[in-house]
Amino acid sequence: MAKLNIADIRQEYTKGGLRENELPGDPLSLFNRWLQEAIDAEVDEPTAVIVGTVSPEGRPSTRTVLLKGLHDGKFVFYTNYESRKGRQLAQNPYISLSFVWHASIYPATGRGMENQSSCSLISSIFLGNSN
Repeated sequence: MAKLNIADIRQEYTKGGLRENELPGDPLSLFNRWLQEAIDAEVDEPTAVIVGTVSPEGRPSTRTVLLKGLHDGKFVFYTNYESRKGRQLAQNPYISLSFVWHASIYPATGRGMENQSSCSLISSIFLGNSN
């Protein structure tokens, strides 16, 4: 059996491209278009998003949650504030998000600050920031 070279496992992404002069003024409209393309392409779990947080000791941690919606330019997902993620967010509200749609060439990423929702459901809202 031939030895597997992990570095050789790579897909070339040749579907289109993204040019700065073609970007819409509102990054959420672009995100919505990409999300719809992922849904139309029947990507597994198109609303799955990797959320990155940092512990008070500075240790990064990531996990996958499901996007529950967009509200006033913010990404909404639910969390248990007594979980490790919830405790980390209470100590340091800065988070990162990454949607990894492997069937697409467009990974959507963002970072910002978490806010607890005033809704009765415990949720976490990621403030929209395209940088």
